[in-house]
Amino acid sequence: MGLSRVIVYGNQSKSVRVEDGATKGAQVGVNLLGPDGALVKWSDILNAATATTGSSGGSASLTTTDDLDEGAFNLYFTNQRAQDAVGGILQNTANITFTYDSTAHFIRADLTNVTVGSGGILKKYAFDAKGRLSAQSTATTDDLAEGVSNLYFTNQRVASALSAGPGITLNTDMTTGVTTVADSSLILANLTDQALDNLTDQSSVQLTENSASGAIPIFPAFTLATLPSAATHTHGAIFVSDLTGAPAPCYSDGTNWRRFSDNSIAS
Repeated sequence: MGLSRVIVYGNQSKSVRVEDGATKGAQVGVNLLGPDGALVKWSDILNAATATTGSSGGSASLTTTDDLDEGAFNLYFTNQRAQDAVGGILQNTANITFTYDSTAHFIRADLTNVTVGSGGILKKYAFDAKGRLSAQSTATTDDLAEGVSNLYFTNQRVASALSAGPGITLNTDMTTGVTTVADSSLILANLTDQALDNLTDQSSVQLTENSASGAIPIFPAFTLATLPSAATHTHGAIFVSDLTGAPAPCYSDGTNWRRFSDNSIAS
């Protein structure tokens, strides 16, 4: 085959010759065949000592990639290409957001913004080992330690807050917090008029004054100094322990307390 044209790659002083019979579109190392019918490889070209450069008959050495223009597939390395390649494969996660600046050539990693509760609802937050927000939920008093003034309710505290009045003995089980009134404390002589109004029988029926007569259905004991109002307990019956002569039951005529025995005024 005769030499017909010269193709110049990169350095103007280097060239590769192409024979007339070369197949159009053939690629070195793929389907480009030499005069002897063998496949032409890049090593055959790059290792060639000289290459003819047209009708002038001059020759030039072709020994490195600097002597070849870039092809479509085997691309030369550049910093820009490397940076763009890395920037193109970065993937954001639930916690990290990546930003690639192709002009300034840097990559920035930022923590992804999280949505936190708002609008007057007390929230509790959980954080992972690296201090990032991992969970949030509505908070309750179970999540809040007790302060000094606003104390939480307990049965024991209620029991401790109760105080026994005259004639009452309270027994409190500090394990269960249940408080009961000792039966031995229910002595009529020690009960106040107010306490009588709140007594119940064994069926839990409240013992109240008779709505028609105002009579008290039991005989509470009093002294002359502690007599209740006769006007308030008309027709009521009581026992007076320090009457002149001897203790005796008395009744109210609406004005005075009188002995049952002789109707005399209690004195």
